[in-house]
Amino acid sequence: MKKLMPLAASIALILVASLFATAGTMTLFSDTETSEGNIGTAGTLDLKVGMSDLRDDPIAHATLVNLKPGDYCCSDGNPASCRHESDEHLVFTVKNDGSIDGNFWIEIVNIVNYENGQNEPESLVDSTTGDEEGELGQGVHMYFAYYINGNWKSCGSGIDELSRGVKNVLKPLEPDQEATICIGWNLKNKGPAIDNKIQSDSLEFDIIFHLDQA
Repeated sequence: MKKLMPLAASIALILVASLFATAGTMTLFSDTETSEGNIGTAGTLDLKVGMSDLRDDPIAHATLVNLKPGDYCCSDGNPASCRHESDEHLVFTVKNDGSIDGNFWIEIVNIVNYENGQNEPESLVDSTTGDEEGELGQGVHMYFAYYINGNWKSCGSGIDELSRGVKNVLKPLEPDQEATICIGWNLKNKGPAIDNKIQSDSLEFDIIFHLDQA
């Protein structure tokens, strides 16, 4: 009987040790499912611009010549109103051909003011004679009018402001939405910017159309 005691004690210790070992490795019920065939697609922004047909080219070129103080085009948000003999206003259709909303805005770049020589009245008040030192841009105020949801609305900036990168955000465009954009101007009829210094001057610039994620 005395010889069996150590054996029984050993068996008890082994059982206790086994219990502690399995307690540390016990697992809980679990289940895993796999969802197959899922596709993620990025949205798109695609601006189309055109006067007669929509295209991908976002740049238009404009030249203003033979202006006189008081002339304007599209300055009240209506492209039909133009007080200038050559009717130099620009009307475009723009369209968001993408799948997400975009903020539409216009940028005026590559502004060049041509002197085009000087007559006697201009030479008396203007000391600049360089080929690209005209002053017409100092008196021109640009307007950007858009027709959407049955209404004309407009905003404007001076040509000098635009040359410093002022953004003219007109309207968010939803996917597949079109808007009519009228780009007009007026020439101040008072103030030092439009005195005889601008005689014979002309103004040239490019218009860039943008569409950024809203």
